[in-house]
Amino acid sequence: MLGVLTCLIIEMVIIKNDERNFVNGARVFFSLLIYINLVLIIIYPEGLYYEDPYYNNWLLGYKNFQSCIIFPGMLFAFLDSYYSHKRIISTNSLFVILASGVTFAIIWPASSVAAFFIFILGLIFFSRKQMPPFINLWNVFLISAIFFIMIIVFNIQEHFAWLIEDVLKRDLSFTGRTNIIWNSSIKSFLSSPFIGFGNPDSKYARLIIFGINAHAHNDILDVLVRSGIVGLCIYIGMILCVNKRLLNYRHFIVARVMLITIASVFVLGIVGVNHSRPTFFPMLMMAYHIENFCSVPYREMIVKQEKQKKSRIFPVSNIKKTNLFIQP
Repeated sequence: MLGVLTCLIIEMVIIKNDERNFVNGARVFFSLLIYINLVLIIIYPEGLYYEDPYYNNWLLGYKNFQSCIIFPGMLFAFLDSYYSHKRIISTNSLFVILASGVTFAIIWPASSVAAFFIFILGLIFFSRKQMPPFINLWNVFLISAIFFIMIIVFNIQEHFAWLIEDVLKRDLSFTGRTNIIWNSSIKSFLSSPFIGFGNPDSKYARLIIFGINAHAHNDILDVLVRSGIVGLCIYIGMILCVNKRLLNYRHFIVARVMLITIASVFVLGIVGVNHSRPTFFPMLMMAYHIENFCSVPYREMIVKQEKQKKSRIFPVSNIKKTNLFIQP
């Protein structure tokens, strides 16, 4: 999926300058996945298959993995709605967001539920008015990093037990993150702080490095463990470049919706890993070329005006009345 989506972006956005068809095709593709996955969740509430250690799996995999399809699916639905109807809320986008909300409500991945809540709040507040400059991708990234530090060092989660345990249905260790995974990952990072360990290619290596057969379960920490300070600097540089582009176009609703989506995904990175999601970097790539997506309605308007000018210069009705063409 990562390769297919990236190639589509390169071909239709960068080479062919055809963002409209790209967004429409991606909206259809992701919407179908979201709808079919929801139907299967309703029919098979216990899951379709078991894959150690993930017991409830559906079309889009385990509950924590489904956000990597649902969030870009909502983004494409809103963009396609805007291009087609000049507003982000239409029948298609409304159905997609309702299906996404019902999916999260049934399977209840806590971090995805929190990110979905932030996503909806962002749309409510900023879909019709411009964002202030301090609400940007870089600040959201910093806030997510501060939250992680507060959890690790100051155990801030203990003061929000009512929210974490009663509402989000998670334990205060975030399913072993604070006492096993993060401690082991930090020790691994300190043993190779500059270039990291690379990508562990075996279950045994991941078990030693992360304390569990997975990853660091935090976006920034995982980058540090795998590629060290050098890798984190590159990662931050990418975010800063994308952030600058989005800030320059924040008066466009397309840019605001894209910023809200990526910012919501950063919330997932507090207890997960964004760069392991197959659609994260393609979304950053789209955001970097935000001027192309913002200019779609204006390019269409220009093309329409050019066609109208040509029709006025060479009206079809006048041509038929002349003798320029000899009828057979």
